[in-house]
Amino acid sequence: MMKKTFLLFLFIFFSNHCFSTIQTPDLLIIGNDTIKIRPKTYFLEYLNFKSRPFNYEKQSAPTTACYRGYQAIWRVIDNQLFLEKIIRCNGDDELDKNENVVELFQNNQIKFVQENNMIAANWLNLNLYKFDFFKEKNTLTDFSNQKYTNQENLFLEIRNGKVIYNKL
Repeated sequence: MMKKTFLLFLFIFFSNHCFSTIQTPDLLIIGNDTIKIRPKTYFLEYLNFKSRPFNYEKQSAPTTACYRGYQAIWRVIDNQLFLEKIIRCNGDDELDKNENVVELFQNNQIKFVQENNMIAANWLNLNLYKFDFFKEKNTLTDFSNQKYTNQENLFLEIRNGKVIYNKL
């Protein structure tokens, strides 16, 4: 009995100290700055695509560091957030590395506003906070931990795809 209790204790102790692979972040380009976005929910996931980028299923992924199979590149132009492109994550041998974002939205029958081959992210409402858990510079997240959600740590507020607060 003592041996089983000890083994159970060891299992619980070590499982609390295990971490999963850090996921490939989306990138946000504002002017000359490139910010890593590590959100609780990636921006495209709010749309619940029927046909996902590169036809990946939720259970398939080219690497453990990129369970979605892709990385989204976002750009702010005149305080409007745009989806610029979607690229395959490393580890995939496919030659076509970029998803056609316009076709992706059309195939999923999602209404969108297009400007210069980019999609306006008018569905997006969130606050992005500076988050240094990963000890990376230029990283923001929408992680809703009370420790980080104060005004001091708020760096970007987006409403209907418009940047209404920017402390970057």
